[in-house]
Amino acid sequence: MPLSRTASAVHLWIDNAPESLKSAGLLARECGVCKGEFLALQRDCVTLFDNPDEYGTWGRLNIRRGLKRDARKRVLSITSPMREVLVRLLERSKCKYVFVPKESRSARL
Repeated sequence: MPLSRTASAVHLWIDNAPESLKSAGLLARECGVCKGEFLALQRDCVTLFDNPDEYGTWGRLNIRRGLKRDARKRVLSITSPMREVLVRLLERSKCKYVFVPKESRSARL
């Protein structure tokens, strides 16, 4: 029987996933970014604020690479859970890409 996509099922999956999938799963759930967009995400597409703005957002995520079509370009607001994940990923990465393999922090995932 397939697992439904209820909030509790998603949280269970995210809690038990390896780190890269956990981060991608949380970001996908928060903002709807797809796999190709994650893999192409670079540092220059992430703007983080030290404090939330007047709308409660912690920055902007500029989705402009890894798109299936140009019409999918967009700017997304970064929520508090997204900020936590992005800060961790950016600290780990030693190259222009946000998502990097565990074995090599200076190469694209």
